[in-house]
Amino acid sequence: MNFINSKFDGIVGMAYQETSVENIPPLFQIMIDQRVVSEPSFSFYLTKENDQEGSTMILGGIDKKFAASEFHTFLL
Repeated sequence: MNFINSKFDGIVGMAYQETSVENIPPLFQIMIDQRVVSEPSFSFYLTKENDQEGSTMILGGIDKKFAASEFHTFLL
């Protein structure tokens, strides 16, 4: 698939390098390599309503204040 001409985009730097254009390291991988983030993980908190403020993307771990239950880690 030709991603350069696609009419969609994702969250910048959050893909696997293998799927990036010209195999360029994604932003988050560079952040991990440069130890800019404390953990090699990211998480999201999404609000329930479209017009509600507060959705958050956390780079380098989780923010437990958004948790309603325990977190589980899945390794790929």
